Amino acid sequence: MGMKIDNDEFAPGYKQKKMFIQFSKIEDSQENLKPLDTVKTDDGEIVKVTCEQATKLKALERSFQKPVDKLKFADAIQQSKGLNQWLNSPILAMFEVDKSDDLIGNSSIYS
Repeated sequence: MGMKIDNDEFAPGYKQKKMFIQFSKIEDSQENLKPLDTVKTDDGEIVKVTCEQATKLKALERSFQKPVDKLKFADAIQQSKGLNQWLNSPILAMFEVDKSDDLIGNSSIYS
């Protein structure tokens, strides 16, 4: 029997690593001398993302109850237009994340 390889970093149809993975790398690099602060979108743009923004966007993605909503969100932020809309949204600034990196109140904007 062959070994099943699960490459979860790239979703079907994505050219770059999923934003969720890129956001995790930003969070994980914060103790480095030069922490990461950018992601690459599927349309080739390099976008600056703070660690706080990365944490909030990951928590927001996890908060969606319906897989279709999670997929819509993931697809939107995989492109520079959708990602920049979320990064510049006053809604993102209103979210708070607890110590377990979940949205406080665990309420999704789609639920």
